[in-house]
Amino acid sequence: MLTAHVDNRLFTAFHHSRGELLKLRSSSPTITCPHCCKPLLLKIGRKTIPHFAHQIKQDCPVMHKGESRLHHSGKKILYDRLSSLFPNVRVEYFIKEINQIADLFITSGTLGTAVEVQCSTLSAAELKKRTEGYRSLGIQVIWLLAEGAPRPVGVLKLSSFQQAFLRHAEPLGLFLLLYLPDQQELHLYQNLLPLSANTFHSPKLHKIPVDKFTIPMITKQASVRKFPYRIWDRSRTSWIQRILRYPAEQAFKQEVYQSGDTLLYLPQWVGLFPYYRIETHPVIWQYYLWRDALKVGHIKLDTIISAMALRVDRGEVQIRDLPLVDLEGCPLEEAVNAYLSSLEKLGIVRLEGRMCRVLKEWECPGTFDQYMLHRADFSARLRI
Repeated sequence: MLTAHVDNRLFTAFHHSRGELLKLRSSSPTITCPHCCKPLLLKIGRKTIPHFAHQIKQDCPVMHKGESRLHHSGKKILYDRLSSLFPNVRVEYFIKEINQIADLFITSGTLGTAVEVQCSTLSAAELKKRTEGYRSLGIQVIWLLAEGAPRPVGVLKLSSFQQAFLRHAEPLGLFLLLYLPDQQELHLYQNLLPLSANTFHSPKLHKIPVDKFTIPMITKQASVRKFPYRIWDRSRTSWIQRILRYPAEQAFKQEVYQSGDTLLYLPQWVGLFPYYRIETHPVIWQYYLWRDALKVGHIKLDTIISAMALRVDRGEVQIRDLPLVDLEGCPLEEAVNAYLSSLEKLGIVRLEGRMCRVLKEWECPGTFDQYMLHRADFSARLRI
């Protein structure tokens, strides 16, 4: 930790020079944890910034484990930047009402903002609990993921841990904000498109120097981008061919063939416009939507949503756990409405109040030539 009580006064290590800290330590002051009141050690190494640490085998109800060099330096770098923007920034600020420590805490008028630098693996449940703790007190929280940065390429592979830090806001769309203290940069991946459970298409990486970082974050207005049809199509085709070759998604494949359809020739609008709140591959959940509801031709929206909810209850469709996304509303209903709105723009369905009328009947091509004609017609609809 960077803050302690030294002779009963709150003391932050990086506010003092190395020489001052060495002199302080030689005077044998009383150094205690501001949370558990147990003795602390002042560590002044050459590879890490000076910090305080509990003695071996001492349990603290708030500080559960030691912090890495990256965590210490990350807090100091952010503190220096935020202190130039706000008059009241505190390090390792303890909020007793929720028994949590904010790495950095900004007070601006009556508003409070907690900034958390996350350098170790954290479960989605714990992330959600801490976030809700802050929100219960009206405190805005900004989580900065400082480890596990994916490479800046077109397709990102994100673990479930990394996905827990995904957020959604306009005009950024689905985005991931990473903090790299060693490079003194933040990396922003915006308008992410989920291609599967753990892969996302990233149109562009924006690098933000720490000395340009602001709260609220200011970014350049992103240009309106067309749906990356070719990238999506390659990913969709590759996924279908892969599950055909290997013993994967057996229940889904069996259901397709029992329905008289051909997986390789499914209409292009099955798996179209993946929705970020649904983890299951879009080909699967959208095929279920057609098989269970839309093939009827004229059906209530509530019936469609109920049919999909049954698939969720049976574990055949998975909702992506996103603790930092505003969880008001129903993810499944959002996904269904977004998909049907896209189909309406393509002239495949028409939404009439709480009813959905299918204008283009379900037709799974029976041969390769028929499928290629279908692809050409679909591309024309999208004006590609």
